[in-house]
Amino acid sequence: DSRERDIGRSSIIRDSKSPRGYDSVIEALSRAVSSLTEEVRSIKAASQSKPDQSRHNRTESPPEPEAGYYRRARNVLEDMDEEQYKNFHDEVVQILSGLDDTLQLDHTKKWTDIARHVAKNTMKEIDKAMKGRFQYKDTELKWVLQQLHRHRRENWRINLDPEKAKSEKKRKGINSRRGDKKERRQKGLTHMFNAKDNLLSKLKPSSLSWDEFNDDCELLMNEGEFHSNEVSETDDELAQEEVNMDIRPKNKKTTDKHVLHVYDKPWRSGRVRELLRLSDSVGEKISHVKVFRRRWYEDKKWCDNSKPPEDAPEWTISRSYDNNDDHQSMIGSGEKENIENE
Repeated sequence: DSRERDIGRSSIIRDSKSPRGYDSVIEALSRAVSSLTEEVRSIKAASQSKPDQSRHNRTESPPEPEAGYYRRARNVLEDMDEEQYKNFHDEVVQILSGLDDTLQLDHTKKWTDIARHVAKNTMKEIDKAMKGRFQYKDTELKWVLQQLHRHRRENWRINLDPEKAKSEKKRKGINSRRGDKKERRQKGLTHMFNAKDNLLSKLKPSSLSWDEFNDDCELLMNEGEFHSNEVSETDDELAQEEVNMDIRPKNKKTTDKHVLHVYDKPWRSGRVRELLRLSDSVGEKISHVKVFRRRWYEDKKWCDNSKPPEDAPEWTISRSYDNNDDHQSMIGSGEKENIENE
């Protein structure tokens, strides 16, 4: 192409010396312009056929945003299942506990006030400490930290009020003991069914098949409302009795007179009560969830206002229970029913 342009320019110079050479000059110029136009089109087409490397690089490795740090060039990940999330949560908590104080979650401030700092600094350090042990989304890490901050802030605010702190401590203690009890009973009942324990024959209503009884028992174990609360209350007489029996916890101060009272449910049948306590006893023998404090059972009175769950099997509800009697929800005889005739 360049050679052709050189020839064209030579022709223009030579022919322009003759007045009669204007036609040839115009023709040569036209050829030169056509050649240049074609070359421009060729260069443009070649440029469009190549990917925009700078744009591609921005997509693969975007600049760090002002709002905070996030990992680059990630594969699309599926949501974690329950077990994966629990392991990931525990790992995050462990890593966070070892970070510098400046990277901790300030629970004295609202999340919106610390979110920017957490995203830009704390999340970045946790990501480094992970060292690829977990594959996770940035939103999953943020959610763990946000929930952790929320729980810590709630506890902090409660502890600012001594009365609320005392009430919250009592509530958590009740829930924790009930959770341990449910676990023991579930294991104990499963063991008795697998071993075909003869005691189950006595406790099974004659109107039920073994499969039906098994299904009902599963419901009992999983539904927290069937299990009595274990309430820590002051009782000088029983506290002294624990001392005399040498079963008082060693870490209890002499001035601490709290013992664990277990009150029966106003609606719960004697059959259910016996089944649950038998399962508890068996479960303690075969599992690691042990009972370290004496439980003082109060079967002749109750102090909660609970009602039977809507899906409670008929045989689990005491025949003497009156759902419309509000008085019995506070105190009652609670005498054992005749299981044989139930």
